[in-house]
Amino acid sequence: GLSLGGFGIWAAASANPGLFAALAPICGGFTLPVSQDMSLRALLMSAKSLVKAKDIEPLKDLLVWLFHGNEDTIVDVKGSTAILEALRHAGKHVGDRLKMTIYKEQGHQCWHRAYSTPE
Repeated sequence: GLSLGGFGIWAAASANPGLFAALAPICGGFTLPVSQDMSLRALLMSAKSLVKAKDIEPLKDLLVWLFHGNEDTIVDVKGSTAILEALRHAGKHVGDRLKMTIYKEQGHQCWHRAYSTPE
C-alpha cells in the first residue's frame, strides 16, 4: 500500500487478517476500517497517534516491511514508527519477518526507492 494505500492495507488486513501473507506499506500509517465520510485530514492525523496493542495483535504474525521517508511532510514518519513499536510490543521482533526502512533526506515520494530495493 502506498500513501493512503499504506493506511488502507492496514485497514484491509485488520478486517480480514487471514487474507494476507505479508504487508509492505509505503509512507502510510495504521488505521482500522473507517467510515467513508472520514476526512483526509482526520486520517492523516491518525498517523501521529499511538497504535493500540489490541488493534495490532491480530496482525503480529504477518510478514511486514515498512518504508518511509524521514522528511515526509504529508504522512508523518511516526505513522510507520508507531506501527513498528506496536508490533514489537505485541511480541514481534525486528528481523526476517519485521523490517523498517527509513530513507534519509527523503520526503513523501519514497516509493521509487522502496520499489527499487533489491530484496
